Amino acid sequence: MRVQQAMRGIRGSAAMLALIAAAPLSTAQNRALGPADFAAIESRFRAAKQFEAAQEFAKAATEYRTILERYPTAVPRVYHNLGLVSYYQRNYEEAINAFEQGIDLDKTMVGSRLFLGISYLNVERPEKALPHLEAVHGLQPTFESALHLGEAFAANLMHSKAVKAFNEALPLAGDQSANVLYSIGQTYLKLAERIANEQAVAHPESKETHLAAAKVFESQQVYQVAAIKYLEAAEMDPMNASIFFPLARMLAILGLNVPSQLALERYWDLLPSVPRMPIDKSMLPKEQVAEIGTKVEFEGILRSLPAVDSSQVPPLPILASEINEKLVERLGRPNAAGWMRVVESVAAGRFEEALAALQSTGVQSGDWLHDYMTVNAHVWLDDYESAALVAGENALANQPLQAVQTLRAEVFRQVSIEYFDRLVRDSPSSCRARLVKAMNFAAQEMAEAEGEFLAAIEACPLDTQIRIELADYYLWNSQYAEARQACLEELEIHPHSSAAKKRLGRIHVQLREAEQALPFLLASVAADSKDADVRTDLGRAYELLERWEDALAQYHLALELDPTLNRVHYVLARIYFQLGHAELAQEQFRQFKQNEDQARQTRTERIQRLRKKEASGSAPSGR
Repeated sequence: MRVQQAMRGIRGSAAMLALIAAAPLSTAQNRALGPADFAAIESRFRAAKQFEAAQEFAKAATEYRTILERYPTAVPRVYHNLGLVSYYQRNYEEAINAFEQGIDLDKTMVGSRLFLGISYLNVERPEKALPHLEAVHGLQPTFESALHLGEAFAANLMHSKAVKAFNEALPLAGDQSANVLYSIGQTYLKLAERIANEQAVAHPESKETHLAAAKVFESQQVYQVAAIKYLEAAEMDPMNASIFFPLARMLAILGLNVPSQLALERYWDLLPSVPRMPIDKSMLPKEQVAEIGTKVEFEGILRSLPAVDSSQVPPLPILASEINEKLVERLGRPNAAGWMRVVESVAAGRFEEALAALQSTGVQSGDWLHDYMTVNAHVWLDDYESAALVAGENALANQPLQAVQTLRAEVFRQVSIEYFDRLVRDSPSSCRARLVKAMNFAAQEMAEAEGEFLAAIEACPLDTQIRIELADYYLWNSQYAEARQACLEELEIHPHSSAAKKRLGRIHVQLREAEQALPFLLASVAADSKDADVRTDLGRAYELLERWEDALAQYHLALELDPTLNRVHYVLARIYFQLGHAELAQEQFRQFKQNEDQARQTRTERIQRLRKKEASGSAPSGR
């Protein structure tokens, strides 16, 4: 996308000649320029522009270099043009060097700073791009500066700032609106995924993690596993009504009518103001038989949950218990009338009134509970975009409670879907819309994905990233030759693509082609030294080459970066045994077995707890 936009930004010959004529001479110039010097510069410059017009960029670069060799400080803007023609040849390092030399002589060259920032993005050095793009956008905000600033923020994982920049670009986008909508959707999606992954790693057995997993399985139509995950969350937070309606729905889909009704009745008991409307089975997906996987005694476990005592019901049972604890504390303070109105409005389902009450509570900066309730009110009103604006604020971003972070992830995920839907609706034939459709088909493991990926590439042959998504689709289907070709084509248009190099390295490792894998993996490590998966692949490549010390070093680095890669302990044990280091091998195998035993113990305790709950139930589940 950046290549296509830059090609439209080249300046005309007359305009550049005017700039040169008006440009002040550098004070660093050692001698005054006479008419012959200006004639020589103009002659070379006109020749360079003619080569540019014919797209003979290498010859144009030669002309610009000839000017700069003779007059290195006289006309700094020549460095800008040299940078541009290097950029068009995808010689981004040369472009960076030219732009930087020009800026050193004339710091007012906004165009050079813009293309310098874009060039740094193209060589995947976003930390170097960011200050230049921030400066350009501050001095001369345009669609291009806003768009590329958003890309720099996103690449530096500054997602909230990225969304703000993309939203500034959107009204100015014109025929580029599909690209901007896609960028906003992708930014929100990556932010949601990052938050969710961090929470899952930090809290692998929490109710919020089970709830998140349940929603994923539900979206994938794996209803029995979704029901189990909802049930596990319900056991951990039995006074949270929001768990029981989706649980009842999953059980109804599975044909488990008695436990479904029990879950629904508990939902009603916790929320007595909600009308007691039964689940309309005609609106449910086709009924599935609950015979897959582990048999779970849903009815017994539901009956074993603590009874709902109306005097002990939390202020807002629709929220998690830890949030209700904070609400109880807030309601116990002096002058809590405003918060009481908030709770009463939410309990009655009057969410607009709740928002008004929250605005009148005299919120203090950093009040995360106020912002959390505001986000929920927007969510209940199906206004996810407004919810996302609040969810991006520091008060919630810095709050460690998992319930808060899970809500943020869900809001950002929903907003990303809204932007993708808008993209597909408004620009259905665009390459970005086709990419979104392809990714959706791929997520559902549908064969239509390949056709949409190829159509997206045909629509935008110079666009980056589409081939990476296509390669991932091929890899998922074990089509290694096709995945390799997609990555190689990506490198043709984006030579610095670490994503393509990483995948090529893995493909060659999986095909036991270690020699071919090595340069790609080494380049990936140079681009991101903290990627544990790349370190593991590099270790495997060295292992195939019998470079044992190098393999051991990479495997150990992978474990330092990600201690959860327990299989690496087993690989290390095997290598140490092979090298005759019995004690080291035994230590690695001991660590592997200890981690496996801990995981097994966790699963065993979970099963025992479920069985205990089942034993306390009064009857087997009905259908």
